[in-house]
This record gives sequence, structure tokens and C-alpha cells, in this order.
Amino acid sequence: MAFRLQSRLRFTRRRLGAVYESRSPKEPGIAGPGGNSPFGLLSPAYPENAARFCIPCYETQLYNFTNEMAPSLKAASLFAVKDWVIVVYAQALAANGAKVYITGRRREVLEQSARVHGSAPEVGASGGQIIPLVMDVTSKDSIKGAVDRITESDGYVNVSMFDQSIDLWQRAFLVNATSVYFVTAAFLPLLAKSVSSPTGKMGSVINTTSNSGQLRMSEGSQLAYNVSKAASVQVTRQLAFDFSHENIKIRVNGIAPGWWPSEMTTGASDNNNESTPQEDSAFQKEMLNIGARVPPGRMGKAEELASGLLMLATNDYIWGMNLVIDGGILQSVAGNI
Repeated sequence: MAFRLQSRLRFTRRRLGAVYESRSPKEPGIAGPGGNSPFGLLSPAYPENAARFCIPCYETQLYNFTNEMAPSLKAASLFAVKDWVIVVYAQALAANGAKVYITGRRREVLEQSARVHGSAPEVGASGGQIIPLVMDVTSKDSIKGAVDRITESDGYVNVSMFDQSIDLWQRAFLVNATSVYFVTAAFLPLLAKSVSSPTGKMGSVINTTSNSGQLRMSEGSQLAYNVSKAASVQVTRQLAFDFSHENIKIRVNGIAPGWWPSEMTTGASDNNNESTPQEDSAFQKEMLNIGARVPPGRMGKAEELASGLLMLATNDYIWGMNLVIDGGILQSVAGNI
């Protein structure tokens, strides 16, 4: 088992680095001689194939994609400009004739970006512009002011790009997806020993996902949270599949709660680490609203969530499940979520 675990970890590290080779060398594949790859013909496992499909990206190609784009890119706005990627976007649009408004809260940063990147030869030759426009995406008045400004000067916008806070996005994925994988990998040796422990039960990994990971709508515009939870569901499925096919006797499942009182939803907890919504709080009102819509006609109880957890923890015949415990929220308005 120790050898198998070490082999599995090496295999997993290769997959993390996008270097995946077929378990069966004789199995025909499209990625290269004798191997399949989920990364297709561009797999780094076969660099000679990847090279055939890569287009060299020279400095001039960064801006001059095609002159045919110019007529449709006359006005564009890039919201919350704060990193290099958005600067590249701004240059690419402006180099194809677009009038690009870059926005943010700090005027000096915007003006510097427009001065430096808007003066590129490719931008000037196309007639494009990069214009700084102060706008705070958290302020309705500021957003309205920016809209009024562009309305007055151009009357329309062809392209609108929003750069969500990278800190929020990375934090959400770090907590909800990345950590799931690395914590599981770290505990593999201990989990493998569960079968030989006094309980005789297989090791069990239970990831807290969320029904938000299966929703199309985003409660409170929590895009990063919902997408990261969808990722955690897929991490759970992948680990369950890989462990079963490698004959590693460790089960992996997920439990997806709906809305329950927690620090994330109520905003606080008491000295006992319990979260109780206030009677007139926004959370309590939302709970009553959701409770009225689900089949049971009420919100869930702590023991109902706990019973699902215990089932996943003790039933050796459950593999790769994402158990949704939300009172039927996902079913209540199925056509709209």
C-alpha cells in the first residue's frame, strides 16, 4: 500500500503539471505515440506535437490581431483596471481602433497607465485611444457618473469588461478548491491506514461543497464563491474516480448544504462558535423566504445536516457522491436556477 500511495502521489503531481501519460502504453491515443491525454494534442507530455499547434506570439501580434476588428471596436470600457492582463486588453483594443476607457478609483494610476500604454506606436497608428476615467465599482453614484460621461462623449459601448478583484477570486479558490486537493494529498498515508485500524472502515474524505456550486444564479453576486464551489464538486469527483481506479481504499464524497446559520451568512458567532440570526436580520428574512419555497416548508435543522455527514462517513458503499442537503432548493425553482 505504501508503494501504491507513493506511486499515486507521483502520478498526481504529474497531472498537476499537465503531464499525463496513459496507464496502458499500448492504448492508442491522439496525444502522441502510445498514450492518451486529457490535454489533447497540446499536452506537454509530447512537446513536439504541442509545437506544431502553437503560433509564435511576437510583440507586434500583441496588438495587431486583424484590421477587420476596428469597425466593431469603437468604444470599450475596462472596469477595475489593476493588473497587467487588463493593460494588455486595453492596448489590444486600442491598437485596433477602439476608444478604451480604463476605470478605477485612483486617478494617478489610471493617468499613468493611459500615458504609458496609450502612447504605443500601434495605438497611435490605428487612431485608438486609452482614456482614464475614475470610477469606484462599489459606488452607484460613481458608476452613474462614468456612464453619463461615456454617454455624452460616445453614446454607446461595444465592449464592456469587468476585472473582478483578483484577491477575492484567488482567496475563494484557495479555500474552496485548492485546499481540498492539497489537504487530501497530505492526509493520504493516514487515511490509507484506516482499513487496518480497529474500526476496519475505509478512509473517508468528505468535502464541504455547496448547492451554490450547482446554481446558475449567484446569491448576492457571489460569482467567485459559486464558481469555486463548483470546482470543489469536481475535485471531489476526480479524487473519487482516481482513487477507485488506482484501488486506493479511500472514499471521497461531498456534502452540499443549502443556507444554514454560519458566520458567512449571519456575520458573527457567539462564544460557543454558534451563529444565531437576529429576528429582523436580512439573513433571517431570507431564510423565511427560502423556507416557504422548499417542499418541507421550513429551513433545515442541525441534526438533518449531521445525519447526512454521518451517512457519508460510515457507509463504505458510497463513493463519489455530492450529497445535497438543502430542503429541495435546487428542485424548487429548477427552471430558473
